[in-house]
Amino acid sequence: MWCCDSQATGGIMESMYTVNNIFTSALRAFSGVSENSFLSPNGIIEDAVRAVSNNIQIVENKRTVPLLPALYTGDNLYPAPSDLDNIIGFYPYNNAAVNTINKAAPLTINRDTYNTGTNFATEYRNGVKMIRVQPGYVIDTPIILHACDSTTADGTVAVSGDGSNLDINEVMYLNGTASLDFDITASGGSATITFTGITARDISTITRDGAFSLGMFIPAGLEGNVTSISLKVGTDASNYYEMTATTTAYGAAFIHGFNIVRFERRGATETGTVDEEDITFLESTLTHTLAAATEVAGIKFDAIAAHKGIGYQLEYYSGYYFIDKTTGAFKQSPTDNGMLDQVTFGKEVFELAVREAQKIMDHSLRGGKAGTVYQAAERDLNGIWGDFSNPGMYENYRLKFPSERRSTITSYL
Repeated sequence: MWCCDSQATGGIMESMYTVNNIFTSALRAFSGVSENSFLSPNGIIEDAVRAVSNNIQIVENKRTVPLLPALYTGDNLYPAPSDLDNIIGFYPYNNAAVNTINKAAPLTINRDTYNTGTNFATEYRNGVKMIRVQPGYVIDTPIILHACDSTTADGTVAVSGDGSNLDINEVMYLNGTASLDFDITASGGSATITFTGITARDISTITRDGAFSLGMFIPAGLEGNVTSISLKVGTDASNYYEMTATTTAYGAAFIHGFNIVRFERRGATETGTVDEEDITFLESTLTHTLAAATEVAGIKFDAIAAHKGIGYQLEYYSGYYFIDKTTGAFKQSPTDNGMLDQVTFGKEVFELAVREAQKIMDHSLRGGKAGTVYQAAERDLNGIWGDFSNPGMYENYRLKFPSERRSTITSYL
């Protein structure tokens, strides 16, 4: 889902310092000590750079990537880039009239049930690091293809295949007043819910960068047995777009409870010829791996919608500070035996890393006791208490390169 910016390949980047440059500079403070005195020089520099990043925001590690798919109204979940450290912000490509999206705690977003705020948060869902965006002021009204509040009020809804016992559920639903509820008795490996003769919708504004979405409730007995969900959107049963999803909207496995499923318009295949101004047919098929004759009750579908979205880019600070010697790819840890992996930063952070490395090396050589090299490095980094003429290298760096990271906004009720 994410792609790196133009700096992600080593062939484009300018020549930078290597891990060996930092280690060699740090080693000079130790008279008569060689590289062989240390078990893992690569590990020392990795730990040193991590220590630096815990004290300052390394400005050279700012990244910009497109937010895909486009951002649309509602509560949106995106898998975080693997190297995400801290989010700076979201910015529309086309300068659309949107309010600033503020950083918030997940609890603050949970309380904003009407999407009136413009918030984002970093959180975890089932072990997956997520970016949750709730843009209450994005000017993008979704097209509700079916509200799933009735089996007869808007066309006719029916289930087939392994599906049976269709009805509405007025207790467990996402939007409107109800959801569509049915059971599965496993025999053919799939259950299908079909919407025919619905009031015509016009989706001609949904470009290839748009998306379709639906809410699907998975009962406990079906968890771990869902292979995929398909969605057909069309003029009739002979003319439709078809898309398939094998994960939730945020790239994780389907779990017990409501799952938001997102279908990318760009990945749709067309059967026949679809009149996008006359959408009257929908169909979704749940493919499963349940053993024959297994019965599961209470599958629910709700809120099938189409979203045009607004193109945004995400700016963030990366937690990958090293560049592979061979591939040029960013990575979390240096691994080259010759310590020729590069680092992403310039001379200011280089000097900080040298001194943090000296602290680690001094501890290693003296069995955990701080020696003169450690003390000198600590004084260089943090200055001398009470001596305001020498605030230290960290404070000087913060003054020279202020972080763009936004503070978290919380509310207490």
